[in-house]
Parts: sequence; C-alpha cells; structure tokens
Amino acid sequence: MEETLRPSAVLVHLYDINRGEYVVAAASGKRADVLLDCSTADDEPLVAAALKSGEAVLVVDPSSDPRVARGRWLLVEPKRSVLCAPASLDGRYLGLVEVADPACGVFDEGDRNALTYVATTFARFLARRGIVLSEPPPRGVLLSDVAAATE
Repeated sequence: MEETLRPSAVLVHLYDINRGEYVVAAASGKRADVLLDCSTADDEPLVAAALKSGEAVLVVDPSSDPRVARGRWLLVEPKRSVLCAPASLDGRYLGLVEVADPACGVFDEGDRNALTYVATTFARFLARRGIVLSEPPPRGVLLSDVAAATE
C-alpha cells in the first residue's frame, strides 16, 4: 500500500467491540509512536461517515473539513488529503485503514477505490485468521489526552 498510494502517514485500527472503539494497532509516519494504542470512538465523524458508506471516505482539504480537526489528526497534521476506509465483512466492523498526504498531489477517486479494496482484503484476513488475545488488552490512551498534552 505504501508503494502504491505513497502516503506520509498510515493508521491501521482494530475494532474493540467491548468498548465500541477503534484502536491503532499499526502506524507509520509523523507521531506514529504516540498514536499506537490510541483509540477512536466509532461515532467519531470521519469514522462514522466511512462506516455509513461502507467505502473509503475521501477528504480533499483537511484544513477545511471539521472531521479532520480532532483526535488523531491533530497529531498527524494532514495537509493535502485523507482517506478513511472501514474494514468490514458481512456487516461486522473489524477495523479501519487510514492514510494521509500522498507524496505527490492529493488522493483521487482511484486511490479511494484502492483503499476500499485494501480494507476489504484486510477484513477478510481478520475474519479468516481471527484475533485471539490471551488477556484483555490494556486500555489505550485517549487521543484527546494526547492532543491536550502536546499543545
């Protein structure tokens, strides 16, 4: 994915059904170390839009879109564009894949379709392999706490 879309940031979330939150399981780019284990509620506006559509949501101008002026995006600070795709299968939400700021220009409709495909493939992988935890994961850091601490 990084070779095709060439984003400056990638966030891969897993859905915690017990908490109704998406937890960052993998990240690359700016502030990736801080973003790991951070959680985002499933009713957060950009996430909710992606879940409702069932496809990647394209934000062409992050500076003017209020859905990107919160939480994890305060740390990533996208400048050109953002894609957020749900990883769902048969109505089950399993995760999210998000990317920001391609190396050249902005994401387009082709990139949106590509990320939708990647997220669907990721959901199939998760459904087939499953996620088994030997003990409950520790509560992730709230992004609002992280953002407040960095101001």
